[in-house]
Order: sequence, then C-alpha cells, then structure tokens
Amino acid sequence: MFSAAQRLPLLEHMYNHAPTGIAIFSRDGKCLYVNPSLCRMVGYKQEELLKTRYYHLLYKGDKDRQALRDAYTGWLKATDQVYKAELRLRHQRGTSVWLSLELTIFDDPATGQTYLIAYAMDITEKKDMQQVLSDNEDLYMLITENTPDVISFSTPDGNLQYVSPSVEKLLGYTRQEMLGKKRLEFYHAEDADYMRVHGIFQETGIMKRRVRHKDGHYLWLEVSYRIIRDEEGKIKRVLSIGRNITERQKSEDNLAKAQQLAMFGSWDWDLVNDVLHFSMEFRSIFGFSVKPVETSIDSFLDAIHPEDKERMIEIITNVILKGIHKETFYRIVLPNGEQKVLRSTWEAEMDERGEQPIQIVGMVQDVTEHQKNGATPS
Repeated sequence: MFSAAQRLPLLEHMYNHAPTGIAIFSRDGKCLYVNPSLCRMVGYKQEELLKTRYYHLLYKGDKDRQALRDAYTGWLKATDQVYKAELRLRHQRGTSVWLSLELTIFDDPATGQTYLIAYAMDITEKKDMQQVLSDNEDLYMLITENTPDVISFSTPDGNLQYVSPSVEKLLGYTRQEMLGKKRLEFYHAEDADYMRVHGIFQETGIMKRRVRHKDGHYLWLEVSYRIIRDEEGKIKRVLSIGRNITERQKSEDNLAKAQQLAMFGSWDWDLVNDVLHFSMEFRSIFGFSVKPVETSIDSFLDAIHPEDKERMIEIITNVILKGIHKETFYRIVLPNGEQKVLRSTWEAEMDERGEQPIQIVGMVQDVTEHQKNGATPS
C-alpha cells in the first residue's frame, strides 16, 4: 500500500501524463487546474486556460451555448454520479474541436469547497466523419428520390433488399410490392431463363433486360451493376442501376430491320481506344465471322478476298493516317466459302485541330445480286 506521502507524487504523475484531458473548475466556472493533455486538445497553454472561464472556450452558435447550459445544469445535479456530454469548443487556431466529456462533482470536506471535474476525449475526427456520412446520406436521398433511374440492391441470390422510390413511376410497383422478392420474378421469362443458365451477375458490367411493368407490358432497361464483397471476399450484395431505354431500343430495332431489308450494315471504329463495333446486319453479311465488338481489324481483313485485301489495306491506311474517305467495292469470302460483293462508304471524324482522325463510321451494302452480270469490283 502507498502512504499518503507516496500517493501524492504518483497521482501528480498520472495527472500530468494521462492521455485523457483533465480539468478542475470552481463552482462559478473558473479553471483551477488543467493537465497537458487537455491543453494539447484545445491548443492553449496551461497559463492561458487558467485565466479563462469555460464558456469562453465555446466555438460559436446557439446550439453550442445550449449544449453548454445543459451540460452545466446536468453537471451540478450529478452529485455522486457521472454526467456525460459532448461539446464543441474553439481551438486556439480558430477551428472547432469536439470533446466527449465525463463530468463529476467533488465536495472537499476539509475546506467545504465544491469542485467540478471534467475528463475529456477528443472526438473531432469521429464528428467530422459523422458529418460526412450525414452529407452523403442527404445527397444519396436527393439522388435516389429524384432520379428517373431505378437504384436497387439485393442479396447474392437476387432477393431485393432496397429499391429506390423511382420504381413506382417507372414500373408501377410500390417499393413494398418488390422488396423481399427475387429480381428474376420481374424479368421477361426468356431473360430470366438466360440468367439462370449463365449466372445472374459477373463482378461488374452492363446488360439489357426486359422488365415487366405492373400492368403487364415490358420495358427495356439498361442495367449497370456491381458486386459488393465483404472483407473475406464473399458476395455481400449486388448493387444495380436500371435506366429505361425502351424508346432507344425501338429505334435500334427499327434501324436493324431497315438495314436488313436494304442489306445494309453499319460499323464504327474508335481509333483512340482501338475498338470496333459492328451491327447485327453487318455481322450477318459477313456470315458472323466478326464479333459485335473487336479490338483489332484482323477479323474484318481475314474475310476480304485475297485479291482485294492489299487494296483494302491501302484504303484503310489512308483513312487512318489522312482521314481520306470514299466509296469502294470489294469481295469477301464467308466461312462456308460463299463469296459476296460489297459496297462500302465511310467517313472519318477528325480531332479538334482537324489534323488527326479519331473515329471512322461506315456503312456496307451487299450488292452481290447487282454484280451477277459480270461486273468486277472497282
């Protein structure tokens, strides 16, 4: 056991080196003692704080003043209990600092004096994070409640846990009618069967699906999705954003039908990213020897008749280097050996300075029937 003489320097050492801020006030609010840890929290020296009444350390604002009054009142009523409070104070450099306080009262029987003792922890970082989360929540609510897109997330097996309010305007269902049900229950039967066979989602991506409106008709949605995993790498939930593209899909379908009737196909080449896109009719003309998206022109060149390939490479090179575009005829050989004669036109889109092509957009037409009389490609 420590004697009274031994305890005093030990307690003084604990007071000066405690990571917790400690301050002792008189009943009228004058700071009598303050340890170095609390000084570091608020940025003042000990001698500065000893001349300051605690209400002068308030940051600013009515809420801060009311919080102080509540804390002081609760403090005085605490007697042998601990009163807890959170206060925002003014740091010496003018910024705010949040402290979590535990307040007690000590009645000294020897002197008859009453002292108010405060133990403080700096929670500024926690409060700042709470504010960020609150701001983000407000922004999130603004987006989800006003966007025409449908935002949702589900369990790994597709059980809907959240659907944004916009779903009622787009699909006619209330949120309550969808929550707890499987995503696939709202998809067109063909799309749902496809997803059951090939898997509902990959890690991230975009897909087009037909989704049933409450009145029974279907809308085309373009769905962007992302899989969210926990710390162990297990799938936690699937986040998705669905956008109504029904009118766009109708236009694409009508264009595809028109191209099919006229035996036209379209394509574009993003020269910056070296990505080519080929329409369904283009691929049909080529016997599906090219994919919808290619990262090189090799598949296209492989289909060209050997006698026309060198000329086509020269034409393509001029388009890439100089932006020169024109109409040309050439032959292709399909995987089954069938030959076709095609008419192609294309146009190059130049950069802002008009010096370098950045994209090529083209059309191709099957004119084999027109060439049956013996005409040769030019």
